[in-house]
Amino acid sequence: MSTSCATCDEVITDGVKCPNCKGLFHFGCVGVREAVHRKWDAEKKKSWRCSNCNIALSSPSVIQEASLSTILHELRETRSDLKNEISEVKNDVRDVHDKLATFDQRLLNLESLKVEHDGLSKQVQEMTSTISELRCQISQKEQHDRINNIEISGIPFKKNENLNNLLHAICTKVGFTLLSGDVDTIHRVRRFKDSKPGPNQTTKNDGGADTSQHVPHTNIPNIIVRFTQRRRKNELMSAVRARRGLTTADLDFDGPARTVYISEHLSPENKLLLRKVRAISKECGYKHVFVRECKILVIKKDDQKPVLISKESDLSKISR
Repeated sequence: MSTSCATCDEVITDGVKCPNCKGLFHFGCVGVREAVHRKWDAEKKKSWRCSNCNIALSSPSVIQEASLSTILHELRETRSDLKNEISEVKNDVRDVHDKLATFDQRLLNLESLKVEHDGLSKQVQEMTSTISELRCQISQKEQHDRINNIEISGIPFKKNENLNNLLHAICTKVGFTLLSGDVDTIHRVRRFKDSKPGPNQTTKNDGGADTSQHVPHTNIPNIIVRFTQRRRKNELMSAVRARRGLTTADLDFDGPARTVYISEHLSPENKLLLRKVRAISKECGYKHVFVRECKILVIKKDDQKPVLISKESDLSKISR
């Protein structure tokens, strides 16, 4: 059987019991805090009265019977309870304040780190941009230093060879008249390191015909010829493209005939770029990849203009 509160008549399972009328009350209905009630001793619970009983007992005769010491005892207990609760609240507030202070300091540290991080990120971006620009300038300078050069590969090395005589023989075969003041220097150099097989090289001669070459990678040092005038170098390259198919047999070398390749003298970086251009152009169906005055150009169709590829980022022009 359920019990009802003597004040609100709602179901009650726990509360304050009046020892005088035996009624059970919700803590809130009689204004007693549950935490305070838990601390009451047996004497306190026995002396407590509900409001109805207090009214009934408030007659002069009853008041006279009330013990002043009991009232004072209740007041002291209530004051002690309030002091304890206030002390607990103060401790809780102090803990919260300390935690907030720590949180504020951490927040300031994070904000300081963020400002520092943003500054460092900006410096890194600026340095990266500067490095990229410097690399581009160095690459351009390295290539510009080779603008008057041609590179000859595939000619076997001979002891006590005369490179000037070899160059004259090549010029004679391609129909180019080499003048005495055309050549500044001529020498062999170690090949640019490349472990991959040589790609097919597609060029166009001056008459518009296509020339496909497979450039093998060998350990034979190439020959670098530096012309005194870029115009004369370009004229020789035009003659080479028109002649096509030059071999070691044409230069009176003994043994099986091997193809001799004459090309623009590209910097190591541009040689790597040219290889990438050829690979992408093949995948994307470009018809021609060629080099003119040390510039890498590609053409997808004969009726289209050449696309200049001068740096790594330009590969996006042909990979779309």
